[in-house]
Amino acid sequence: MFHSKRLLAKRTVQKKLTVSDFAGGQNSIRDDAYIDASVAKLSYNVKGESGALKEYGGVNPLMLPLGDGTFLQASLGSYKIKRIWYYRRTDPVTKANDDRIIMLSDRLRLYCIYVNKLINGIVCFDSRMFNDVPDAINYRLNGEDVMIFSSALDAMRIYYGSGTPVVYENNFGFYQLCIHSDRLFALTKQDEKTLFFSDDLNPANFNISLDEGGFVSMADDRGALLKTVSFLNYLYIFRSYGLCRKSGKYKGNLKN
Repeated sequence: MFHSKRLLAKRTVQKKLTVSDFAGGQNSIRDDAYIDASVAKLSYNVKGESGALKEYGGVNPLMLPLGDGTFLQASLGSYKIKRIWYYRRTDPVTKANDDRIIMLSDRLRLYCIYVNKLINGIVCFDSRMFNDVPDAINYRLNGEDVMIFSSALDAMRIYYGSGTPVVYENNFGFYQLCIHSDRLFALTKQDEKTLFFSDDLNPANFNISLDEGGFVSMADDRGALLKTVSFLNYLYIFRSYGLCRKSGKYKGNLKN
């Protein structure tokens, strides 16, 4: 005997909305229920000031005011900008703010703009080319603000804010950098199922020992390690077929 059970169809409601013009612009603050149909919640590269929806603008070159009515354009001339990072730094001697905008050119060289000394223009502080686009991360090392650069095909470089970055040849091939519990965590292409971490408070020391750096091997069926993120006292490891969560410090357990 066959018992049929009909599924109830979901009742639909039809509404007709009329947009007389697009001069309402954009309102990203009010709830959708209180916004007229002619007002956009979010819009890109269009404007409707005349009532008609027209293509508009996009993005403009970054212009930094020099204070005398002129501007510095954040441009590398004929070179393209591949990456931009913000280097938060306090001068260790004067204690003055010394933040910088770091730029990576398409020739994989490093340039910077001194946020509080725009008159210096754009400075190439490391003309040595990387072999791959590096990751970069701020770190407070021995009371000094530094910036760490590393890629899957290069040795780690640490920029101390003056001179050229120091190269650490022993730390080769690290990428997807992440600071967690005062350690630097990183991945490598040589072993895509192993997570490496530095010594406590020393991101330049990846020596594997009980009281220095180390690694965590994840030889299960969740696939390669893709990215690490530090969030709310946990280290999350995104993988090809899953997500792992590391609790505690470097001796913590892995929770899937």
